[in-house]
Amino acid sequence: MKVRNSSYQYQHDRDGKKWIFRYDYLRTPPQAEPPAHLQIRGSLVADNRPLDDLRFPTGRVTLEAVIRLLAEQFSVLCNQDSAAWRPILAESEGMFLKMAHQPLSGPEA
Repeated sequence: MKVRNSSYQYQHDRDGKKWIFRYDYLRTPPQAEPPAHLQIRGSLVADNRPLDDLRFPTGRVTLEAVIRLLAEQFSVLCNQDSAAWRPILAESEGMFLKMAHQPLSGPEA
């Protein structure tokens, strides 16, 4: 299985123009930027440089890692208690990562 393009973002609006952070994976990027990268909308305190101009290189991020980040770090409400979704996320991510040969992004359960 090969992914050519993948993108996830956390945003304030339906149109996606007010994004907070975004993860992009481009197998063949159009410019000299890392194929897999994270962008954060904000400013560096030291020199007031906009963070959304920077692309932090990353490994491939699983959908489960994004869901876990939103639920645990951004307090996005889930339909079920964490005792229900955490083990399901861990199992799903674990099955994928066995094929991808990467470590889990969070705890096993």
